[in-house]
Amino acid sequence: MSESQSRYSIVQNMAMKKLELLDQKAAYDLEIQELEQEIANREKGIAVLKKTSAENLQRDLNSRDREIANLKMKITYKKSKQKSNEKLVDLKIVELDKALKAIEKISESAPSPLEQN
Repeated sequence: MSESQSRYSIVQNMAMKKLELLDQKAAYDLEIQELEQEIANREKGIAVLKKTSAENLQRDLNSRDREIANLKMKITYKKSKQKSNEKLVDLKIVELDKALKAIEKISESAPSPLEQN
């Protein structure tokens, strides 16, 4: 019986060794699957980041384009206001020149304060 127990022990040890090897193989497979899943998750993260970055960039570009358009509109408004204001200032200068000439004429024809005494 000792021979059959010995065979039984050998078979049992070999079976245990086979199970350990299968466990190691399964552990490697599981680690590889986990690493592959991590790669897939990171790739998805990169894709989301690229999309979000592209959307943020486009929003930023659109915002800056609107700012430039607003500044151009302000320039156009200021230029038109400047032209109308220049015309008004020119008219006022002409009126002041007329008034100064009229005062000059009056001053020429009127006696000076020294002549009145």
